[in-house]
Amino acid sequence: MITYSLEKVNHFILQKQHLTEETKNNKIKKITEDIFGLHTTLAATPFLSLHSRMNEFTKQMLINELTKKRTIGKLRCVRRTIYIIPKKMLPVAFAATKKMQWINSDLYDKYFGFSEKKHNEISRKIQGLLGNKGLTTKEIKNEIATMANISSIINLMCDQGLIYRGFPKKGWKSNIHTYYNFNRYFPDINLNSYKEKDAQKILIRKYIKVFGPVTLKDIIWWTGFRANEVKNIIEEIKYDLRQIKVDHLDGELIIDKDDLEILSEISIPKKQVINVLPILDPLIMGYKQRDRFFEQSKYHYIYDKSGNATNSILLNGRIIGVWDIDEPYVKMFLLEKVSERIRRELIDKLMKVGTFFTDKKVSFKECKTMIPLDKRTAGSMMKPLKS
Repeated sequence: MITYSLEKVNHFILQKQHLTEETKNNKIKKITEDIFGLHTTLAATPFLSLHSRMNEFTKQMLINELTKKRTIGKLRCVRRTIYIIPKKMLPVAFAATKKMQWINSDLYDKYFGFSEKKHNEISRKIQGLLGNKGLTTKEIKNEIATMANISSIINLMCDQGLIYRGFPKKGWKSNIHTYYNFNRYFPDINLNSYKEKDAQKILIRKYIKVFGPVTLKDIIWWTGFRANEVKNIIEEIKYDLRQIKVDHLDGELIIDKDDLEILSEISIPKKQVINVLPILDPLIMGYKQRDRFFEQSKYHYIYDKSGNATNSILLNGRIIGVWDIDEPYVKMFLLEKVSERIRRELIDKLMKVGTFFTDKKVSFKECKTMIPLDKRTAGSMMKPLKS
């Protein structure tokens, strides 16, 4: 079994993630498809993720793809996470993960005291009310004149493919969705066009293609599928896969056989690759075993107690620091020393991110210390360097 250097593997993955200068482009649909999707639990994350992967990205470009062209769409899928994914992948992701969504959403519904009869009654009212228009939860609640907490019903309806989480009326930083009837928003999509097992197989193949080489634990964690389901599918598609070793990573890793040929031919560039990635970026949330990114002692500077990743600074695919926007500053905390040239390039990239996020001029501040995220309250990963 061939062993590859972690440096080579990380550069290979940066290329697949459109995070090297030669792989950046201005095609949102293409990038989204190549990296599976854009993590969008937090409204700003997909915008910042694309800002890192495109040369001339503007916020309106993503808004247009979501609202006018509708080439991509939102769906809660793997690991019960909301992603922006290509339209053609919506039925696949829906079929592969719907059972795990429905169980949790249904329990949430019952927690708020909704019987099945009451849920169905309100659900029909919501669909009739929406028609061809989009409304927020507050607007829906006011229209159907109920005092009930209907957010659980709306979430379940989204997970059932009945309604769709549209773009927020309050703009790109808002998490207050505008909801539409799914079959009116995407009239050409049949969410029931795949069987669960077939969809799971496609999704596992996609994950290995996007993030490979990966471990079996990575696949199980990222998909949220049961271990025996993943193992059975891997056995079925094993002739399209290969196993390799990677320096500094334990165990055997799985890679698509075509990707193995590409990996074998990759040469590491002399110019170092710097990336400034946002909270919950798809790359840094793509693996269960995260020692490919750093030494274990640095784990809680990047991930909180729940495993959520904060704003990260990468050098050649390794995480070397944390950044934050604490207006009027963009801040940086480095986990290791870098050359003066790298430091200047980092500051330049951070200033550009700060301006993009705030739409105004920002100042730079370097932090000498940082309290690890596991020593802080929940949600601290959203503001890792806040004063």
